[in-house]
Amino acid sequence: MKVRAQMTVAGLGLIGLAYMMAPVFVKQAAAQGQGAGASKQKSGAFFKNVTTSTLKELTPSDFLGAMGVMTAALGYDCSNCHPGAGTDQMNWVTDSNPRKKTARRMVEMVAAINREHFGGTQVVTCWTCHHGLEVPTTSIALDKLYGAPNDEKGDVSTP
Repeated sequence: MKVRAQMTVAGLGLIGLAYMMAPVFVKQAAAQGQGAGASKQKSGAFFKNVTTSTLKELTPSDFLGAMGVMTAALGYDCSNCHPGAGTDQMNWVTDSNPRKKTARRMVEMVAAINREHFGGTQVVTCWTCHHGLEVPTTSIALDKLYGAPNDEKGDVSTP
């Protein structure tokens, strides 16, 4: 299997895992005193420290799904932005990680691009530039340019 296909499969697996784990995180947050009606709240009120304009308007379940999509688009996992993720020492709220601050700026940038150039329709995402890489490439490698045609298929969802 090609590396790109393996990354795509891994990314889809992360997205699926995020959607499967969303109810667990929502129940855990509700059990920590966030209230019984918390699942109907928006993420900005439900979770601590969600500050980006678009993410704080999502439901908690959709917010966790968006986190999964973002991590897959950069080839990350939760621990890249949240210290101790995957351990009993996790800290979802801290702002000490520069990657988390950059992610917030990028989320606002993508939202602005979609709002200003596509009437608010989500056309641009993290994947648009990153394609599973931490730093997007700005040029194509010559072996790709003059090699086999791009085998990437159309989008899985239409705008």
